[in-house]
Amino acid sequence: TPTFVKFGNMAAGVVANDTTDRNFYTSVTTGGGTHTLSAYVYRYYAGLAGIVDNTNVQLFFNNAAQAGTVYQNIGGGWWRLSYTGTANATDNFGVTLVENSGVIVIDGVQLEANNLLTSYTDGSLGT
Repeated sequence: TPTFVKFGNMAAGVVANDTTDRNFYTSVTTGGGTHTLSAYVYRYYAGLAGIVDNTNVQLFFNNAAQAGTVYQNIGGGWWRLSYTGTANATDNFGVTLVENSGVIVIDGVQLEANNLLTSYTDGSLGT
């Protein structure tokens, strides 16, 4: 049985069932400069954990899907996605679903004001 939560008690789960790109994002005032966006993604298809790559999920940075998203398999069906770029002063950041089938789970989305990919931090999880 797959675990559909990477951190805490909840994650966003989306059933992909059409060919329209879907963007899940929030508007952020960054002040500009170099930022790193990361997210943890699980792809569940035909009863199995699937590969996550730019054909099914991309990060959404400066209001656009980023084909240059980096993918790291971290085990257990989970993949860590990251993208570093120059952020606009205020824009939209999140995840774009490209795939048209299966279930995509999104957890641990983080935008950092630097060019380093660091461990996920969520103050609501406690110590």
